[in-house]
Amino acid sequence: MRRRSLWVWAAGLAAGVGYAMLPGRVAERIGQAGAREHALGFAALTAAGLAAAEWRRGWLVALGTLGLGVGVEFAQRLVPGRGFEWQDVAADVVGVGAGWAAGAVWGWVRGRRAAGPDSL
Repeated sequence: MRRRSLWVWAAGLAAGVGYAMLPGRVAERIGQAGAREHALGFAALTAAGLAAAEWRRGWLVALGTLGLGVGVEFAQRLVPGRGFEWQDVAADVVGVGAGWAAGAVWGWVRGRRAAGPDSL
């Protein structure tokens, strides 16, 4: 399960960074990613990263994912037609928090299922 989650996380990471580094004119043709898309993307990245990592290292996943988002925003300043936007960083923070919450719920459900019906 962890290996599959790691591949999902890596594919999402590559797709997100690849899209973020497209020049503005090319990205507009594909479609603009607003705050909602940022939040959903970062929630998915965080949840997949938590599924691939051990829970005690989950804070590293969340911090690394958020660091990636901020780093990409700064890097976009170098791409024609793109720029740094605080709204995107805020959406990334919301997404990481939502992904963390989803990962915590998923870990709780998975732990309860493994413990059996008597643990309820």
